[in-house]
Amino acid sequence: MTSTALVYGLAVTGVATTRALVARGWRVTVATAGVGTAGYLVHLGHVVAEAVLDGHLHPGDRLSVRHVPRLLRDGAVTVRVHADGYDPNRLRAYAAVSPAPPP
Repeated sequence: MTSTALVYGLAVTGVATTRALVARGWRVTVATAGVGTAGYLVHLGHVVAEAVLDGHLHPGDRLSVRHVPRLLRDGAVTVRVHADGYDPNRLRAYAAVSPAPPP
């Protein structure tokens, strides 16, 4: 069942009433080697939007951003893959969202 809930002062429609609105931590890892500012922002925006649409990120969740030259496999729930800037015949992983490691 879905309804409208008040989350951090904002009305959010479509929130499952059975899910407790508890903030979770997520790590967004972005590959920066050979990526300009505009490309960085596009990849970051796409991977965060996809994680929201897939139902992983919710209002109130915490995000931390980590920069690495290239992405490695890390148990991500969402990955942004696009044509490689150096070789358009190859794909490259540019950004990923994964659960934040415990503190």
